[in-house]
Amino acid sequence: MLCRKSLVLRAFYTKPVKANKRNNLYITIVPNSAPIGRDFKAFPALFHLIAMRRTKVGILGATGTVGQRFIQLMEGHPWFEVSALGASERSAGKSYKEAVEGRWKLSADIPRYAENMEVGECKPGMDCELVFGALDSSVAGPIETEFAEAGYFVVSNSKNHRFDENVPLMSAEVNPDHLALLERQKTDGKIVTNSNCTIMGVT
Repeated sequence: MLCRKSLVLRAFYTKPVKANKRNNLYITIVPNSAPIGRDFKAFPALFHLIAMRRTKVGILGATGTVGQRFIQLMEGHPWFEVSALGASERSAGKSYKEAVEGRWKLSADIPRYAENMEVGECKPGMDCELVFGALDSSVAGPIETEFAEAGYFVVSNSKNHRFDENVPLMSAEVNPDHLALLERQKTDGKIVTNSNCTIMGVT
């Protein structure tokens, strides 16, 4: 189950640790009340908070149930602006409203900002810096890896990368220090995962 608390991410523009062909974006997951100093202690690669603005994000698997929840949670979000939607070839080329016609699962209506957005395929080339993965685990792994290799920062909700040695498995208010693992990832982009629903509820 997704909630705003589980999506508490702050986007920081920092001095790059190494050259990044897309951007200098690093992310850290922190509790709402955490002082900024704690963020830097948790992830030494963060040096200076240079600017804060709404970050362009994409949603992979945007037409599925989890993707729909992301669409809902991003409405009016103070930090994120949805600029790209990805789904299967069946949905690609349609407006979001057309793509989910007869398949919208949430009780609230489709947010207006998303209705006329064109859905693309889940391939790099999206106009965003950060992607939220809402893909089924049968396809998520290689797609998320492809995005990380292309320089995107990926926040995955699938199981595929949870046991990867250098991928942080985050519980937002419990283990922010695990973000130090991002420095070990060799890709231009980075992958962060969250826990499954059982653990998320406990923490």
